[in-house]
Amino acid sequence: FFFQHRPVVNDPEEFSRLSQFYSFLHTFHEFHNDFFFVKHLMNSSVDSVNINRTMLEKERAEVCEVTMLNKDFQHIVFHDEMESLTPGFVVENKSYVPDVLVEGCTFRNNRARGLLLTTAGQVIVRKNRFETPGAAILIEGDSNYWFESGATKYILLEENEFINCAYVPQWGSAPIQVSPSAGIWEEGQRYHQYLEVRKNLFRCFDNRLVYAVNLETLIFQDNKIEKTDQFPPIAGEAFKLDGVLKFQTDYYG
Repeated sequence: FFFQHRPVVNDPEEFSRLSQFYSFLHTFHEFHNDFFFVKHLMNSSVDSVNINRTMLEKERAEVCEVTMLNKDFQHIVFHDEMESLTPGFVVENKSYVPDVLVEGCTFRNNRARGLLLTTAGQVIVRKNRFETPGAAILIEGDSNYWFESGATKYILLEENEFINCAYVPQWGSAPIQVSPSAGIWEEGQRYHQYLEVRKNLFRCFDNRLVYAVNLETLIFQDNKIEKTDQFPPIAGEAFKLDGVLKFQTDYYG
């Protein structure tokens, strides 16, 4: 949910219901534009949170009642009063996050990226082939435009082939890109948690391998790197990292 202004409503009954809904929201305290997560949802589901500050979890609560007001609005009641919540929040249902296995697939002849991965479950991408004009793997997260789900906890990329990826720079800064849109990072905390890139083949026309921001742990081990002349090289380093707390690699080329 993203509340910026009251909608224009001509039906008196609907206006009354929406007024009660906004009054309900205004009973909560200041939210500071951070993340609020819903643990459980009654007979419905809700996606992500925030206004792109830290996008970190602020509070967690259980839902006891959900009423659909119309196609755009719901009235949600929690078991306990929230200490920090205000209009402008976004919520994510933390009870229903999928584990993902992508194995034995080929990604090519398509626009932009290969896979966009944003789930808090365990993610394994194994034995696939990527030939994409943008990033082969994009790990995002935002709450101001696309609303691309929430933070990831564990992603493993192993035994894949990345073939001349990211030759259109507007669609990817590197074959593997981690780029959540949080505007502020808190000390010692990051939005995405763990990314391991192991035993993959990279056939690249330039030096770029991984672009990552706002990530706690990145491991890049036992990968094979081969150079090609398929496209003109794009300037960049193998690892362009900003705000990565822990980084481990055996590649220094």
